Amino acid sequence: LARGVGPAGRVVAVEPQANLASRLAELTKRMPQVTVRNLAISDANGPAEIVMRSSGSSHGASLTGWPDGDPGIRVPVMRSTLRDLMTATGLPRVDFIKCDIEGHELRVLRSAGEIFERDRPVLFCECEERHRQDENGGVQGLVQTMAPHRYRIRFFFGRELLDVDRFDAAKHQVVGQRKYGNNFLLEPM
Repeated sequence: LARGVGPAGRVVAVEPQANLASRLAELTKRMPQVTVRNLAISDANGPAEIVMRSSGSSHGASLTGWPDGDPGIRVPVMRSTLRDLMTATGLPRVDFIKCDIEGHELRVLRSAGEIFERDRPVLFCECEERHRQDENGGVQGLVQTMAPHRYRIRFFFGRELLDVDRFDAAKHQVVGQRKYGNNFLLEPM
């Protein structure tokens, strides 16, 4: 992304796990257009906890926990809304958002409507039925959340980019299957 925006652009990378944020800052220290923040993006500001897997793996760390019942290890983190992150980093507008936050994405997207209306950014968002937190979540929740903002939603399945109306979790999100459709591209219309 740093190469994509060039030296005149800005990339704000947000990572709630302190060790990963520190490593990312180290990897990008010679890229002045990159700012790394050790935060969790959410629908509110202030202290929170991310839940790490009980095994100690950082994979799948989540603000919401997991439906499989793993109690996990709770780690304190500060959280911020997208709007307040923009203010804190001096961003006048947002052109692209990559969102991979393990079941918390809809809360973030629902709270950022003004950004979608004003800036019309492209989104690359991971969304999985297995991380669904309630009946209004998952892929259908993504579609419903973004409908008022007039976005075209497609998902990657192998080398194909398919319209979201073709999405079927029983076919496109089978854990262990070689092809797995959890990456969604949202483009303003």
